Amino acid sequence: MLCIFFLSVYTRTCRNYASILGVVSDSTMNLVDALGRSFFDI
Repeated sequence: MLCIFFLSVYTRTCRNYASILGVVSDSTMNLVDALGRSFFDI
């Protein structure tokens, strides 16, 4: 029973980290895209 509890907490934590990393990578890609566009427009 305790093992299942730890497993659920572990998977939840992994999902949270994955979503945070996903948001960070998305914003980073948007920033790079915007910088690239402004750089190539000049």
